[in-house]
Amino acid sequence: MPSATFKSYSGIRDNHSRGTVGDFLRTELRAGADLDIATADFTVFAHDKLKAQLDNLGRIRLLFGEGGRFH
Repeated sequence: MPSATFKSYSGIRDNHSRGTVGDFLRTELRAGADLDIATADFTVFAHDKLKAQLDNLGRIRLLFGEGGRFH
């Protein structure tokens, strides 16, 4: 019997069963919009992959949890 696929409609992404953050941002970001992200990790690689969308935003705020890191 195949396992059921979990489909979430929340804004939470986990890069696994709840969808990828990158795919969500590429489809949802609009020029001039403000973006607030709560994350434990953010990489320069992630910024590079989303550069076209991020560079057109009005403001970006990153909230790092305990142990959060930027690389």
